[in-house]
Amino acid sequence: MMIPWPESWDGENPVCLMIALPREAIMQDQVGQVGWADGAVTVIDLDEHLWKTTYAWIFSTPAEWHLVRKSDKAAILSMHVLEGNQPYYVARHIVSVKGPAAGKRVVAYGIGKKAKRKSQKRQRWEWNQDNLWWLPWGQVCGGTDVELFALSGLAKGLPTE
Repeated sequence: MMIPWPESWDGENPVCLMIALPREAIMQDQVGQVGWADGAVTVIDLDEHLWKTTYAWIFSTPAEWHLVRKSDKAAILSMHVLEGNQPYYVARHIVSVKGPAAGKRVVAYGIGKKAKRKSQKRQRWEWNQDNLWWLPWGQVCGGTDVELFALSGLAKGLPTE
């Protein structure tokens, strides 16, 4: 399958989104996960003006989301979005305010989704949020740990671009 890579990018964001849409659903496996056969792929430049409006359909469509490093087209984060999930992309700017790294900043790039899950404890449906983060020095982390790892990386002098 040919992936429609842009010939140039609009800005300096080092990542883009690649959305792989299902052509056909493959049978559900024993844990209820759905896999997809080779389908349509959309590459989104996250520096494109009004990209969220242009590609609004991706936020309500089951698909595979991949955060891709533009420089080498490597998928650095991936997630499977099912019907009813609420996927998102975020760039979080983190600045060190004390110590030897005071004033240094880094941008953490992430994808995530909100999903309704049945609570085993309370026996009711609750929203659960999953998110993954990538830092420019190549570190990947999940959840709320990104600030801790970002500040630690800044203090160590790791590259921020």
